[in-house]
Amino acid sequence: MTPTISKVLESIVGTWILEVVCKELDDHQFGALRGRSTTLALVDALHNWHKALDEGQSVRTLFVDYAKAFHHVDHSIVIQKLKSLGVPDFIVRWITSFICERQQL
Repeated sequence: MTPTISKVLESIVGTWILEVVCKELDDHQFGALRGRSTTLALVDALHNWHKALDEGQSVRTLFVDYAKAFHHVDHSIVIQKLKSLGVPDFIVRWITSFICERQQL
C-alpha cells in the first residue's frame, strides 16, 4: 500500500514542481518531461546536425552517460535551485527532508 501512495504523491508533487519551473526550462530539455522522449531528443539533434551541414557549418558532438547522475549532485545545490525557481516553500522543505539523510555515492 505504501509504494502506491508514494507513487501517487510523487506524481502530484512532480506536477506541482513542473508547473512552477516549466517556463524556465530550455526548449531542448528532453529528460524527465512527459512527451519529450530520448527518441525526440535524437530526432532534434539529427535535424540540427543536418541543417548545419546543409548550411556548410561543421558539427561536433559529445555524448555523456549520466548514470545515476542525481547521486552525484550536491543536494544543497538542488535545494537552492528549487528555491530560486520559485518552487513553493512547503515543497522545498518536503524534498529537503527526503534527501537530507541520503548518501551521495
